[in-house]
Amino acid sequence: MKVLQRVVAAQEDERRRLSRDLHNDFGQRLTALRMVLEQAKQAAVDPAPHIVRALELVADLGGELDFLSWQLRPAVLDEFGLSAALPPFVSQWSARTGIPAEFRLGRYTPGQLGADAETVCYRVAQEALNNIARHARATRADVVLGANDGHVVLVVEDDGIGFDVSRAANAGDGFGLLGMRERAGLVGATLDIETAAGRGTSVFLRFPI
Repeated sequence: MKVLQRVVAAQEDERRRLSRDLHNDFGQRLTALRMVLEQAKQAAVDPAPHIVRALELVADLGGELDFLSWQLRPAVLDEFGLSAALPPFVSQWSARTGIPAEFRLGRYTPGQLGADAETVCYRVAQEALNNIARHARATRADVVLGANDGHVVLVVEDDGIGFDVSRAANAGDGFGLLGMRERAGLVGATLDIETAAGRGTSVFLRFPI
């Protein structure tokens, strides 16, 4: 268990560094490129189509870079916590995948979970949403974070095609179920999945307070 904790901690440190480098280095370079293109566009009486297209591509790259940074590790998770980090990630995920998604915050308040537990919660939400995008054929998704009966609970659910949990776990077919359960176990949380063919999937992550 301690070995796994060290591995996970090292992964998060590396993701934090990469996210910071992407934002500070490549993000600033993209901003500089956009400013040069804007100046060229404004200087032209009739802006060339390739300048307009280049600006569109820079905007697209900026969006991709932002989403990648959020995938790696958003600074807001360290600075302001889980309840501040999840809403923009869900929104960006929805915009990127085209699947309508809503985040709802219940009675959870900052401080109910420690930093490690908040990181686990963020990663499970991330993996569950990525599974929806890859496998579920869903028309919508919902993410709920709340607290009741002495537990903090994260719920990620969709209205997709569902799947066989035991077969997915045994086949190792990309759902990341083992990884989610291992992360949950490191902070004393439990992970449960409710799903059936044609009835969507609900992922429940519970932390004792």
